[in-house]
Formats: sequence, C-alpha cells, structure tokens
Amino acid sequence: MSNNSSKILTYTGKLISPVDPDPNEIDIVDIAHALSMMCRFGGHSNEFYSVAQHSYLCSLLTEDLNLAIVLLLHDASEAYIHDIITPLKPYISSYKDIENTVMQRIFEKFDLKWPLSDEYKKKVKDIDNIMLLTEFKNFMSKIPDDCEIAKHYKPLDLEINANSPEIAKINFISRFKELVKRQ
Repeated sequence: MSNNSSKILTYTGKLISPVDPDPNEIDIVDIAHALSMMCRFGGHSNEFYSVAQHSYLCSLLTEDLNLAIVLLLHDASEAYIHDIITPLKPYISSYKDIENTVMQRIFEKFDLKWPLSDEYKKKVKDIDNIMLLTEFKNFMSKIPDDCEIAKHYKPLDLEINANSPEIAKINFISRFKELVKRQ
C-alpha cells in the first residue's frame, strides 16, 4: 500500500489511494459529496450542474434495478480521481487503467459485477449519451455542430433544473439507498 502522501483525504475523513483504493475505505457519502461538488462540462455550462445530479437522472431512466444502480455509479470513480474532459482522455495514457481499477474497487465495495457485460456497457453508454444531449440543451448554448453523438441519439424532451450540491448529494444518497433496498 502507498504512503499517506500518495493518498487523498475524503469528505468523511478517510485517507484513500486514488490509484488503488481499498474497497473498505470507499464510502457512498464520499462519492455523493464529491460528485455533487463537480460541475459537468468541465465547468463550461451556463450554470452549475453536478455530476451527482447527472448520475441520479441517468439512474431514473430505466426500470431495471441493477442497471439503475450501475447508472447511478457510472461516474463514481470521479469522486477519487476527478474527471478528464473526453477529448483529452486519449492523450493521458494511464488514466483509463486507473479509472478501471477505481471502478472495480467501487463495484467490489457494493457487491456489483465488474467489468460490466457488453450488454450493460451498451445500455449505460446509450443512456449516458441521451442524457448528455439533453444536458447540452439545458446547460450549454447549443449542441455542437460536429457532435458525433447527436448523429446517433436524440435528447429527451426534458427540462432540467440544476440542483444545489446539497440537494444533488441528498438525492444521490437517497437513490442509492432505495436501489440497494430494492435489490
């Protein structure tokens, strides 16, 4: 295990390795808090809209309880390693490996299967992309003209009101507890 200088201090006071976290140190409150404080679109939206609210809304777009919890947690690694904007990710060679390890530990913590099956990967990608386009309509000036995703998906006819970080965190934790209880 790494020394304390290579760990981060979480909201709940835990020291955790961001590259190889101990599943016992992973906490849904830390995940919800951190994601509620992170703005989508690298902060370039017209108002603050959190990753926690995005994940929460994604989880509401399916009746499948297992898929709903996967959707709620699909960006959970960002709580420990933050996010890199999509166009930059291919240039940072080990980011995807680190992200995969963190997701594996998070899913282990919550007794979920990792890696996702191809079917679940596709469902998560589809819902995430639909929500992305919906969020573009709500929080950006426009859907970019060269947006490849817009050629394959359509945004929902949904008006999203951005929640405060506190409300986004509460909704995320409540949704997590609801889904775990129903499984």
